[in-house]
Amino acid sequence: MYSFGIVALELATGRRIFQDGEFHVPLMNWVWGLYVEGNLMSAVDERLNLEFDVNEMKSLLIVGLWCTHSNDKERPKAYEVIKVLNHEMALPELPLDMHDHAPPINSDEFFG
Repeated sequence: MYSFGIVALELATGRRIFQDGEFHVPLMNWVWGLYVEGNLMSAVDERLNLEFDVNEMKSLLIVGLWCTHSNDKERPKAYEVIKVLNHEMALPELPLDMHDHAPPINSDEFFG
């Protein structure tokens, strides 16, 4: 589910998990920080020019965060993701301490 969450966040934000350059905050930590601040929708790709359904986008972002939960046992099952995205199940209430806020990561350490 982790990979699905990353793809969901990349699609919603228009950003890759690691941007070009030397130091970065991982994508899920950046989106998570906005979620905790109550500013989740500011993560949405500006190139969409606000031409999207707000509820659909919110669902995609929250599902993306849920799927990248730092504890893999807390991540959703595939059927739960499908139900949430089809609005057959309520969005999860994510705990505010779900993700550890990691310091910026040198992408060369991963791809180097």
